[in-house]
Amino acid sequence: LERLLDWCMPLLGRGGRLLAIKGESAEEEIAEASAKLAKLRVHGVRVARCGNGTVNPSVVVVEVTK
Repeated sequence: LERLLDWCMPLLGRGGRLLAIKGESAEEEIAEASAKLAKLRVHGVRVARCGNGTVNPSVVVVEVTK
């Protein structure tokens, strides 16, 4: 996640969103990137599990809002 933040956040305007398809460790990656998220003044981070009951395993999407 930290590498994606380095690459993508400079490309986003205020209110822009990064949607990253991540694995089951998404919450851990967010915790590990907490210092970077604070430095980038990220407005919000949300984890969504998509496809529950349709695909196995479900798809984990991290949404980061600038």
